[in-house]
Amino acid sequence: MAKLSAHPPALLRISRAQNVTDPSRAVVWERDSQAYLGDGVRLDKCDRRWTGETRTQTDGWKRRGTGKGQVSPLVRAASALLAAQAQGWVVEHVEPQVVDAARDLQVLRDRNRQAGA
Repeated sequence: MAKLSAHPPALLRISRAQNVTDPSRAVVWERDSQAYLGDGVRLDKCDRRWTGETRTQTDGWKRRGTGKGQVSPLVRAASALLAAQAQGWVVEHVEPQVVDAARDLQVLRDRNRQAGA
């Protein structure tokens, strides 16, 4: 299990919670969380609430990947922020430099779309 405190501070933390309506599953609620850290590492965590339980069980933070050498952690977090906003994730924490980089990245994407059209 990974520890958030063993890495540089998070540039971005996002989560998505949902009620589970599938009767074949014993889970009634779950939340997926992702943390993009300053050293390029992404950590994931899943929290669940089981049928008949009031407590939430967590799997703990798992290391899911590191950024490629040519992509900075800031750009990776900015790209994740844009994707998260488009997919309905909740932003729990974001550093100001990630917001600025996401804005710049969106401008570049828009320019590329206009040039290709």
